[in-house]
Amino acid sequence: MVSKQIEVDYLKTYHNDDCELTLDSFSGGESYTIKHLLYSDGSHSIGYISYDDSGKIWSLEVFPKHRGNDYGRVILKDYIQSSDLRTHVLSPISEELVSYYETIGFRETSDYESYLSEFPLMELNV
Repeated sequence: MVSKQIEVDYLKTYHNDDCELTLDSFSGGESYTIKHLLYSDGSHSIGYISYDDSGKIWSLEVFPKHRGNDYGRVILKDYIQSSDLRTHVLSPISEELVSYYETIGFRETSDYESYLSEFPLMELNV
């Protein structure tokens, strides 16, 4: 079970049993900074979510050794519940992920990322 979340430092490398993750800060032209929350099961890092202050979810990953335990849903729901924002947006990268995010409550919009034109942005209003 996921027991803790921590906001991670930028430009720092985190090691897990079978992978290494380097998270760095990124500021975009529209004055946003991507932040990261690293999730743990109490003894091992299990995954992370990257987001900005506008509600855009840039990345969600569960580390390979911990996949198949529904940690992605746990991380995403925890982040949304702990956020003060009412709207969250993400860009799925596969049809499978479109279906997955729909089960959480995200809905397709008519907007597309300029670099990901295959799948529309998805939005969740809470």
